[in-house]
Amino acid sequence: MIWSGLPVSPEEALSLYEVDEVLTSDKLSSFLSAYSNVHAIAEQISPNTISSSSNTSTASLKTAIEDCRATKDDYEIALTRKANVISTIGHTAVMKAVKQAKNERELYALFLQQSITNGAPEQAYHSIFASGTAAATLHYVKNDEPLEGKLNLLVDAGAEYGCYASDIVRISPSCACLMVAIYWTLMVAIYWTYLRRPSVYLIANNG
Repeated sequence: MIWSGLPVSPEEALSLYEVDEVLTSDKLSSFLSAYSNVHAIAEQISPNTISSSSNTSTASLKTAIEDCRATKDDYEIALTRKANVISTIGHTAVMKAVKQAKNERELYALFLQQSITNGAPEQAYHSIFASGTAAATLHYVKNDEPLEGKLNLLVDAGAEYGCYASDIVRISPSCACLMVAIYWTLMVAIYWTYLRRPSVYLIANNG
């Protein structure tokens, strides 16, 4: 009996992660013993993988990795963009469904369904689906309150793709009358901005 299925083989890992070499843990210690300098992260070393010899240093690897993570290459940027694309699909689905949904839980489930369907089974963080005055709660965790009588919905949710995260926050009206009111308020504001400050309008319109 296998607990969680077969792990990836060294050959598969070599192809997936674009590293120079892949070894099973039982071979790692003898492999590294041939090198004069081995860097590791303290308290993150699996038993029997790296010997505690003088050639092992835990002083600088963590800082070096953190510095590397601050700058993304094209591959990492592509993964982040993919995570954002998937999250956008989820947010769009939620916005379309908000008028028919009965509670926050339905919309939370819809976002998760869209994320998983599009290849992102993990979330970057715990999502927030907060309706009404709950949208003002910084770290709202219920995500199951009824939507009846609520005028707005705040969604803070982002999928994770290939260990790279998205983070999107949107707030939208949850009733048709408010949507219409917001639309016409914006139209009037844009109109008066153009009449009174046409140069400002043109600058904003051209980005």
